[in-house]
Amino acid sequence: MNDRRPFIAGDHVRHRPSGEQWRLACDEEDRRVYPAGYPETRAEASDCDLATAATHAQRIAMLREVADGRGDGYRSAIAKRQLAELDGDYARRLVGLELDRMAARAHVIATRTAVLRARYGRDLVRARTHGELLDALDTCTATSRFLEAT
Repeated sequence: MNDRRPFIAGDHVRHRPSGEQWRLACDEEDRRVYPAGYPETRAEASDCDLATAATHAQRIAMLREVADGRGDGYRSAIAKRQLAELDGDYARRLVGLELDRMAARAHVIATRTAVLRARYGRDLVRARTHGELLDALDTCTATSRFLEAT
């Protein structure tokens, strides 16, 4: 039976086969570790020994750094998911930004639709999908600009 705790992001581990010391980018997952740095790689957790344990604050900081970093690699995806599980504020911030963008876009579409319906009549804009609505808005806006220019 293995009594060791799983490795976490920010831990420094010694990889026995290579003799290298690594700082982990993500928490251990499926008995594998994901070191920070380039190139992205992974190794069996059983091949590693803990050199320096990370604190909870270091863990969160490392996961944020990896999640917010450039690149779409698997470490970034793992870090984002692990953060969402650990750090509700971070997850709410990511979701909140997306919801704010969607709400702003919905407000613009609703406002344009109301203006176009008032100008051109209710029957002009009968879009069933978001794409159809955008197409209708583009057509109506172009028509409106043409009529205002003449």
